[in-house]
Amino acid sequence: MNIKASPATPLVTVQAQPPAKPAAAPAQPQPTAAAAQPQPTDAAPEKESKMGLLDYPKEGLLAMTKMAAKGQAKNIVEFAEDLKDINTAGKDFVKSVKEGDVLGVVRNVGKMGFNAISAHINAMQAGAAGFAGSVSAVISTPFVALDYGAEAVGKALSEKENGVVSGIGKGFQFLGGVNSDKGVFDAVSEGKKEGIKSALNNQ
Repeated sequence: MNIKASPATPLVTVQAQPPAKPAAAPAQPQPTAAAAQPQPTDAAPEKESKMGLLDYPKEGLLAMTKMAAKGQAKNIVEFAEDLKDINTAGKDFVKSVKEGDVLGVVRNVGKMGFNAISAHINAMQAGAAGFAGSVSAVISTPFVALDYGAEAVGKALSEKENGVVSGIGKGFQFLGGVNSDKGVFDAVSEGKKEGIKSALNNQ
């Protein structure tokens, strides 16, 4: 009787492994008191501004220039709107004629006439405002130049260490002021912006 020997198979003992513990989350850095509270930022210091003797007549004349520029800009915008309304009424007039709409014809003729008168008035007012603005700008120009020069000289001399020179600079600042060198261009620009805004808001 033949007996076949089979290779011995080693017994493997399987032990139950405990469930793996979840990896601990990395510790979050705690905000420090300085980081938790926002630090106030230093606001840019405002420039000191002080009127000088030359500023008073200059500011009055520049106010007139600004007012004239505002009126001119408003009239120009309204003039353009009148032309646009005339164009629209003209197209409606042609349409009414083709359709035989008598009331439409009369209505659009009235619109064109009214807007033509309004455009003429706005053009005249724009011209008058421009003339007034030019006159006030011309009159204010010497005051603007003197104020600008006095302020510049005063600023340069007042920063000198020499007491006498610094005192002279203070005198020029008394005439020209400090950071008050507003000119004709500024007045005209501000006036135009206000005039356009006023016209668009129908004020």
